Amino acid sequence: MQQFTTQNAAELAVSSGRVEMVAAGSAKLQYLAKQTGRFGVSKLTSNAVFNGIGVRRDDPLGPVLRDALQAMIDDGTYTALMAKWGVDGSGMLDKALLVNKANPVTK
Repeated sequence: MQQFTTQNAAELAVSSGRVEMVAAGSAKLQYLAKQTGRFGVSKLTSNAVFNGIGVRRDDPLGPVLRDALQAMIDDGTYTALMAKWGVDGSGMLDKALLVNKANPVTK
């Protein structure tokens, strides 16, 4: 097992044959696989990670971003954009959430 200081260094190690595989975020790896055509992505998930967009606490932009993302999910735009960039596999959103003190739910 080797550790790398950057994701690019890890990907270079795989592409040059110095290592056999790399672990990273599924969206990142799916994008790499689509763009290069040289890599495959396993369905194995070792630990799911929630990603988000950070805004200042109580900023009115939070609800606007949540609602805009939900509209994109509802009308299929989100799925189409993710597919365009090759990241339409695991980890796709089905609901936009605004996680804050009043709504700490993450699922």
